[in-house]
Amino acid sequence: MKAIFEILGVNQKIYNEILFQKYFDWCGKKAHSQEHLQQLIANKKMYKWFMVQITGLEVDFRDEAMPYQNLKDSEAMIKLWHKSTMKIFIYYSVPLLNVASKLNIINTIQQHDIRSN
Repeated sequence: MKAIFEILGVNQKIYNEILFQKYFDWCGKKAHSQEHLQQLIANKKMYKWFMVQITGLEVDFRDEAMPYQNLKDSEAMIKLWHKSTMKIFIYYSVPLLNVASKLNIINTIQQHDIRSN
């Protein structure tokens, strides 16, 4: 069985970037502030849950993509993947959202005093 990235016609790195962008977008839809977005993105259990859901949706993608796998049209396959995984935006785990909301995010941005010499 081909890996999803092979069906998409991209390498593993590009596939991981596509996945992370989907996760980021999903978190953005669920977050109510920038801090909450950071809490969701940083929560390992939330990410793991998200990946389980995406993996399930990719089963549907495999079925939908089967007739087109020999076309070698990466752009079209990526669009089909996005369409097949779009349902992720209606899924969420209330307990995990609550736990993630309590995650303490440390602000690492510090103000620097810039002085001209």
